[in-house]
Amino acid sequence: MNDRTPQESGARDMPPRIDARLLGLAADALATVLPADAAQVARLFATPSPAWGKAAPADQQLGAWLRRHPSLGARDRRWLSDRVYDVLRHGRAYESFLAEGGRADADGQPAGRQPSASRDRLPGLMRLSEALRTHAEPEAAAYRQWLEQQPPAVRFSLPDWLWEGLAATHGEQAETLAATLLLPAAIEIRSNLLKGKATALQKKLAEAGVAAETVPEAPAALRVTGRPALTRLPLFENGWFELQDAGSQAIAECGAARRGERVIDFCAGAGGKTLALAARMRNQGQVLAFDTDEARLSRLGPRLKRAGVDIVTQMRLKDSHDARLARYQGWADLVLVDAPCSGSGTLRRHPDLKWRLQPQEVAHYRQLQRQIMAAAARLLRPGGRLVYATCSLLADENEAQMAWLAHRAGGALAAGGAAGAAAAAERAADLTGSASAAAAGAAAGGAQAADPAWPAVSLQPVAQRYWLPQPEGGDVFFMASWTRA
Repeated sequence: MNDRTPQESGARDMPPRIDARLLGLAADALATVLPADAAQVARLFATPSPAWGKAAPADQQLGAWLRRHPSLGARDRRWLSDRVYDVLRHGRAYESFLAEGGRADADGQPAGRQPSASRDRLPGLMRLSEALRTHAEPEAAAYRQWLEQQPPAVRFSLPDWLWEGLAATHGEQAETLAATLLLPAAIEIRSNLLKGKATALQKKLAEAGVAAETVPEAPAALRVTGRPALTRLPLFENGWFELQDAGSQAIAECGAARRGERVIDFCAGAGGKTLALAARMRNQGQVLAFDTDEARLSRLGPRLKRAGVDIVTQMRLKDSHDARLARYQGWADLVLVDAPCSGSGTLRRHPDLKWRLQPQEVAHYRQLQRQIMAAAARLLRPGGRLVYATCSLLADENEAQMAWLAHRAGGALAAGGAAGAAAAAERAADLTGSASAAAAGAAAGGAQAADPAWPAVSLQPVAQRYWLPQPEGGDVFFMASWTRA
């Protein structure tokens, strides 16, 4: 899960003058974030392409492109970034509209032809994005009218398989959620409770000219107005806050870590939740931060120092079978598993992910999640708590996994939960092309041959939920808590 937000400007920014040079630069910037075979494919934003899967994340590609163009002014850079991200968000709808004769020529006349399978189509996508941003008529009205008649996958610019998975998982909420995923995410921060409460930070930010509001259900969270340079503030340098999505903070709250406890953050990454756990514990107790990625884990050290946290021990694991885990068997009061996942809940911050993500990857993540859960369960003391979380919006990585866990660990889901999870998993199996997904959800059914061996640990479910943000919020998360019998 990522805590940072792509650098995008607000609607209040005055647009630069759109001339042929700037339009050409915009098309070149867009080409940078597209897959290598973009010039050969008829549609860029329709069916999953292996080339998309090999493409580097858009924020990395666009950042490198901007560094290669240092002469661009700040306003032009903001406009270019916004237009690239807007096309990534709405690409399937924009491309389909233009392919059906929509207007995106420089003179506003009907295009009258199919876009060529080359970079020639990219200026048209950029023109359409700008026309909709500025409410240019009649093109904007024609697009809105056309969009209302399109099937959901086109209307919400999602690959078919991802829309079907979202609809199968979220039912009546699916269209509202899909519409929210088309919006840029807000900047949300976590106040460091070792320094002060969120309200105290809110006042200090106001004194620095930064407006922020509290977030329901996330007591340490503030949602910032606009896009100020937060990491340049002395408040940040002095450890008063970290950039972190409110939903990510809610996951740390789900574990209810207390002072003096022994806590393991099993998939710590760069340590956002590790820091939240330590602050909630008032820097009293012990926190172990595990991860297999040494580069990500190395970023935790400076953050700990800035936050004034000294109860965290970092350990890079080889994998979930690392022999060193044996010394912590039955040790932890709380184990947080922020599991590797598809990241499908983070499309507001990373819109390119919906095109880069391949359906078969979900099956890979599902098996990895199960291996980690089995390893994590061994570390719990009797009465200890397990929190499982993802930033996925798909049942195959969430409800179906909890049904599997209930089956393997001897717990019983709430009435209807197992059946609902099994049905969701069976639908997900058809969407991801994974026969094993159905077997997983039958759960509550039976174990797969490749399933990890389950330890002699019994777990009982406590609660599970999705964090579904409002339009002004951030990413989608799933979280579930269990207690060892």
